[in-house]
Amino acid sequence: MEWKEFHDLTKISKAKPPRPDLSQAKGEFSLPEPPRLTMPLSDSIISRRSIRSFTRDRITLPELSALLFYAGGLTGEKEGTPLRAAPSAGARHPTELLVVSYRVEGLEPGIYRYDWLHHKLWAQAAGDISKALEVACLEQEFVGDCACVIVFTSKLMRTLNRYGQRGYRYAIMDAAAAAENLSLAAVALGYGTVWVGAFDDDAVSEVLGLQEDELPVLLLPVGRPR
Repeated sequence: MEWKEFHDLTKISKAKPPRPDLSQAKGEFSLPEPPRLTMPLSDSIISRRSIRSFTRDRITLPELSALLFYAGGLTGEKEGTPLRAAPSAGARHPTELLVVSYRVEGLEPGIYRYDWLHHKLWAQAAGDISKALEVACLEQEFVGDCACVIVFTSKLMRTLNRYGQRGYRYAIMDAAAAAENLSLAAVALGYGTVWVGAFDDDAVSEVLGLQEDELPVLLLPVGRPR
């Protein structure tokens, strides 16, 4: 970590969410305006199930846009501070969202990072990594059989620098809050998800090309339930 980044993370000031990490970006991809969800929240909660069998249907780009926006998109501003869809301890927002695209209409297979501030995707790597990610997730076939996988990672130092070791708990809570938002949005759009926490950490990091300061927390395969 450069001294300036450490200084900014540890100084006492009014909390503002860190900007998305675009250090490995290789090209941007605009997302359409996310559609409003029409299913009542109570119905989404009651209908949510862990889905491990998916059809070969593609997910549309507007639907992917909605999933990402409701998980952690920019929802407003207060006194110059960006407000996001999911809460975060001290507004440190260590959680980053990666999209592993297999069958997304209008989006080539590959790895993309969500830029919540501008609601767009940044290409990280091209190609179909379905089998490699499946192996890294202990051969769980649904990780490679879905339409896409949303990976929730954590830049832990954003939180640890403010809260010390206690910040580890907060970072996990932050990722879980965003993941639940996405799970319920998926139900409202007619898709299913399952939370994947069983994986080889180092293997997943290698497949996704994560830097040492970014850790995989959980993966959500998304697809049409079979």
